Amino acid sequence: MILQSIMTRRKEARIYAEELSSPVGIKKISIAGLEACWLIDLSRTGLSVGVTSTVSIQVGEDAEMVLSLPNQKDVVLQLRAMIVADGRVSFSIVSGTDGNGHYNDFISSILDERVRNNAAPPQQWGIADQHFMAAITDPWYKLLFQMLGDIVYKTNDFYKKHGYVPALMPITVESVSSPMGLGSDSLPVKVNLFGKPTYLADSMQFQLEYLLRHQVPGVFYVMPTFRGETPDDRHLNQFFHSEAEMQGELSDVMPLIEMYIAELSESLLSRFDKEISRYTGRDTSHIRHFLSVAGKIPRIEYEEACVMLGNNSEYYSELPGKLRAISRVGEKELMRRHNGFAWIMYPPHGVVPFYQAFCDDKTHAKSADLLMGIGETVGCGERHCDADEAIKALALHQVSPSEYSWYLRMKREFPMKTSGFGMGIERYLLWILKHNDIRDIALLSRLKDIPSAP
Repeated sequence: MILQSIMTRRKEARIYAEELSSPVGIKKISIAGLEACWLIDLSRTGLSVGVTSTVSIQVGEDAEMVLSLPNQKDVVLQLRAMIVADGRVSFSIVSGTDGNGHYNDFISSILDERVRNNAAPPQQWGIADQHFMAAITDPWYKLLFQMLGDIVYKTNDFYKKHGYVPALMPITVESVSSPMGLGSDSLPVKVNLFGKPTYLADSMQFQLEYLLRHQVPGVFYVMPTFRGETPDDRHLNQFFHSEAEMQGELSDVMPLIEMYIAELSESLLSRFDKEISRYTGRDTSHIRHFLSVAGKIPRIEYEEACVMLGNNSEYYSELPGKLRAISRVGEKELMRRHNGFAWIMYPPHGVVPFYQAFCDDKTHAKSADLLMGIGETVGCGERHCDADEAIKALALHQVSPSEYSWYLRMKREFPMKTSGFGMGIERYLLWILKHNDIRDIALLSRLKDIPSAP
């Protein structure tokens, strides 16, 4: 019971101690030897004081403290000592009011003030020295660090239940999954490695397909991805990818994605509800709404989506080959019409990478994008089962098959129907935190043309 109380106190103090911008004075304490002490942190359930010398106080000993709160009358707290060590005494609060809930009202008023002041990330990624300090001291980055860790834990737990095998792979590739052809929205990053030209991974999807030939239900990883674009509020040139490949069709992978995101979101909401609320105006309804609709998110065919959007040019982006794709503005409009979440399925094959399987009409692709937050957050698709279909797609996309000889050999010698997806973790966290600039989600920033430290 004591340990549980300590853990509860620590969890809440992590939130509330940071909120105390006004001084809180210790007016009186009943334990002799603690008269010369100062407040270190404060929460609804506990507080800690610092002392200048060792005191003879025992764990479990009761005390009474009078706090002088800013712009409030004094509050009497009944305390119980929980930890006595290293010039610090930590107490749990047994009771603490003037009889009218005064103490809890004070703590709540602090949180309300932070919401009114719009708690926000420091947005110092453009200046290396300032980001260096912010990334290790600012509560925004402390929260990101903890949430990223939770995502890795839950990802492993999720796939372990499904029998998927984690894949450990190098970050270099010789065949990029988004070559500069039709349907490509990224620039590959070419490097010289030991005198040999190669690429940093834009995705490890091809390697996941390869490892899936070991006849396991699925494979997955969380690892960095490298793109050559100039970063902006929606794009990072280095980000973290959660990708998986499974045996099955597009209709098999889409429910898996919704289950995966639901489990991640439920865990983050459970562990970090109050911390997330600091940055979302105390609003986590978007997360709870997703949990209520997971498994039932609307599925809209691409041509149907275009009919909904009409001919408004804002809703489309022009691509090479007289193709057009639904723009960021168009994605937001579709999300607005479908209460925050929607799948856009079966786009024209020319607007997606070549590796997506053809629909029966040989014109559209068996792929889908999940729209949430700033727009496309997850992309998924069914792959070509055999080499002949992949070769046709390479020709359509005007990409030379020479750099994909091993990939085509795999399709020829080990044909298999597979599907997979990739989720940008930073885009997912943008949605969780209801934020609008992905550059603020990079804990260790690696923005193109901007110095970084560390």
